[in-house]
Amino acid sequence: MNQIISQEQIRQTATRLAQEISAYYDDRLAEVIALVVLEGARPFADALLEQLHPEPTTYEIQVSSYQGTQSTGTVQIKNADAIEVAGKRVLILDDIYDTGRTIKVLQEVLIERGAAEIRTVVLLEKEREHETPVTVDFVGLKVPDLFLVGFGLDYNGRYRELDYIAELYDTS
Repeated sequence: MNQIISQEQIRQTATRLAQEISAYYDDRLAEVIALVVLEGARPFADALLEQLHPEPTTYEIQVSSYQGTQSTGTVQIKNADAIEVAGKRVLILDDIYDTGRTIKVLQEVLIERGAAEIRTVVLLEKEREHETPVTVDFVGLKVPDLFLVGFGLDYNGRYRELDYIAELYDTS
């Protein structure tokens, strides 16, 4: 593995994003529903949300679209129906904007369910042509088109616990 982003860079990025989000919402953060895309976005969400005051109402949503190092092409969402978003401002917190499918499906579901406003924040955006272009309002860092692990990003459930982000070379 080759470290791409240090723990300090992640911390600084979360601080900058929190400032941008706070400035955007001004004094309306208490009205926002933060929707954390599990499992990958949990560490990023924790680092970001602890810096937002007041902290938005936060829910976790399970979304999966990868098997190994490849996107399956299908986005599966669990527990979305349990979250009431009609007429609400929603902030999607995701770990990485890669293909764009996950964010697109989530945005569509939230529109269908009547969200008044949808904004998206990602820790990382891959420098590549996204298969499904979407609007991402707050981007932490742009990264090369590599398979990354650490700080929530995983390979078959492994390496999530790293406090930095690294390129995974060998998947055997």
